[in-house]
Amino acid sequence: MKKIGITGGLGTGKTRVLEIIQKLGSPVISSDQIVHSEMKKGQNLYNLVVENFGEKILAESGEIDRSRLANIVFNNKEEKEKLEGLIHPRVKQVIIDFFSAQAKLKKPPSAVFAEVPLLFEVGWEDLFDQVWVVWAPQDVVYNRLLQGGRFSPEDIKARLKAQMPLGEKIKKADQVIENRGTVRELERKVQERWKKLNAENSSNRSR
Repeated sequence: MKKIGITGGLGTGKTRVLEIIQKLGSPVISSDQIVHSEMKKGQNLYNLVVENFGEKILAESGEIDRSRLANIVFNNKEEKEKLEGLIHPRVKQVIIDFFSAQAKLKKPPSAVFAEVPLLFEVGWEDLFDQVWVVWAPQDVVYNRLLQGGRFSPEDIKARLKAQMPLGEKIKKADQVIENRGTVRELERKVQERWKKLNAENSSNRSR
């Protein structure tokens, strides 16, 4: 069973790639979804984050308002590192447990996939047999994010500037998936990579 990490930059299409892979039939897990789940009210990570950042980050519902939390940590290195120190160990353990559970199945899958936006930044390369980087030109990424409506032009520029350059991630990648075109084009590229990976795994098993 091959363990594949999916990463890339903001707005490159990592989540879309993971969705395509899931539709193709491979088990997948997303770091963002793990964080979203683990920071729900009543979860251990929720309690740790509220304990460290105070009730000012809570919405009226009592749930953590992730936009409020982001505003605190985005421009404050110490606060950002404190939050990452709470989140990253839990996310890593959930991914490891997921891989372990898949490997113990009576018929383990040929490959499992995890989307980890900060895979290289946190040094988790050793968790995976391969790392696939999703890439798109910066102007395409900028326009996607702008059209998405979640960020202002200033926010987009600041966030793109703050992340590890995509060129560095590409140098570390085992595979690069270019995503500058349509969803259909991306689906075709991902399907080709997925089929090739599964064919290689089947060949290795038969030896």
